[in-house]
Amino acid sequence: MKKIIVAGTSGSGKTTLARQLAEKLNITHIELDNLLWLPGWKTRPEEEFKKLVAQEIKKPGWTACGNYTQLMPITWKEADTVVWLDYPLWLSLWRALKRSAKLWWNHETVCNGNYESFSNFFSRKGIFRWVFKSYFSRKKKMPRFIADPKYKHIKFIRLRSPKETKQWLEGL
Repeated sequence: MKKIIVAGTSGSGKTTLARQLAEKLNITHIELDNLLWLPGWKTRPEEEFKKLVAQEIKKPGWTACGNYTQLMPITWKEADTVVWLDYPLWLSLWRALKRSAKLWWNHETVCNGNYESFSNFFSRKGIFRWVFKSYFSRKKKMPRFIADPKYKHIKFIRLRSPKETKQWLEGL
């Protein structure tokens, strides 16, 4: 395991696990959200985003956290491992809301100097709706990705609970 993608619903703990893996394996951690989002919650143009990601994954070892389907031809081609955090919906919802509330309350920055907005929590583009929507999409898509012959070079690891994830990480 030298080139690892950590996938899962928002709030599942992708970034935390990717950081822990990078530290444990002494490889680079790539936070895809930081490459996509510009100040003011503006998104970087897609081609520029892809170019930045392509540069980052040239490194000899890395972890990347995120579910950017448009990046799969780049990142999954290079990855040797995909860790899927397939946690229950309620847990991802709880974690995402708790994280967003903490960031908002403490006025902490995320993704290149952006801030969480309380009014955004339950808005049409807010974290609550995003987790709910992406959860079911991810549940349908991941098994198809795993079965796709173009990804046969990838070792897939499906973790279904924080306890299972902790045990797996400790066993590395």
